[in-house]
Amino acid sequence: MEEQNIRSGTITALNAQARHADRVNLMIDGEFALGLSGAIVLEQGLYVGQTLSEAELLRLRGLEEIVKATESALRLVTHRARTEVELRRRLARNGFSPEAITATIERMHEWRYLDDEDFARRFVESREGHRPRSASMIRRELVGKGVDAETAGQVRAEAEIDDESIARDLAHKWLSQHAREAEEVRRRKLIGFLQRRGFGWDVIRHVLDDEVAE
Repeated sequence: MEEQNIRSGTITALNAQARHADRVNLMIDGEFALGLSGAIVLEQGLYVGQTLSEAELLRLRGLEEIVKATESALRLVTHRARTEVELRRRLARNGFSPEAITATIERMHEWRYLDDEDFARRFVESREGHRPRSASMIRRELVGKGVDAETAGQVRAEAEIDDESIARDLAHKWLSQHAREAEEVRRRKLIGFLQRRGFGWDVIRHVLDDEVAE
């Protein structure tokens, strides 16, 4: 995050920012010290004439970073659901400190914006409806997104994903789009297509025997 020149002194002004009416410029001994959310100013009871130590100013900067991290997190989860791990990674990439990230994650849990089990269920539903693939690959994707292995396995089991049925549907659609190719070429390409979606050889073999022959 942006570094300010933090030093102890007396608050000489608390000026509303021209472009952001909900934010305040905190002036110490006539010089800009921090930009703060108006909510922090009110919560902390800041006033002109108050003397602040360096430690107190650093604490205010930490509170402000949490506000900004929380705003960033809310934008991210509004765009799409996230796991805790995904959100932590994005906030870290955005330059927030570990302390601010931890405080933000706690808030997001309190506000019920983070629920890895619900995320996993929605993810499985989305995959089944738009990008079908094998149960094992869906589980790997969930774990890769930060859902713990036990939860990922549980949600996958609850979904009762039928690998052979899904693979058969995918193969049927794929073959209809490649009907003019030679059978041997189609078989080879179809194997690769199904493997990339996580299906094992036993499932692929059954599908090949039925679909290609048909």
